[in-house]
Amino acid sequence: MTINEMIQHTGLSKAAFARKYKIKLRTLEDWSYGKKMPRSECMFYLLERCVTFDYGAPTGTKIKEENNMKYYIDYGTGAESEQTDGTIEAAMETATDGLRFTQKDVIIYDEDKSEVARLPWWEIVPGEDDCVTARYGDFGFYGEWTINE
Repeated sequence: MTINEMIQHTGLSKAAFARKYKIKLRTLEDWSYGKKMPRSECMFYLLERCVTFDYGAPTGTKIKEENNMKYYIDYGTGAESEQTDGTIEAAMETATDGLRFTQKDVIIYDEDKSEVARLPWWEIVPGEDDCVTARYGDFGFYGEWTINE
């Protein structure tokens, strides 16, 4: 699925899509017109967030189903990790919704305490091409999820 297909699937304008997914409109337009390409991790995040969680898959699209697993989300607060059941994508959504300003990477572990996903913290102002999951003013931002295969 391309960026343009995702935008069309949501029924949102480019401006509304950019606002909803925290992408600079100029960057989204560059992607849309093929002037620049989003990084693969950013595309993965958008596909998962937009298609799987927010708007559902287009008719005829098959989305891989995974067994329910236990995941543990470490926000870097020093407190006990948050436990969640389901898919890694659902754990990533839970973690994204529960972000805190800790200036630490958010890490998701599986039942065996192996790292399965990471949301990096960048202590800089994001650039035009950065995929921003959450921004905390000029203090920094959480970038894009990476999944360990």
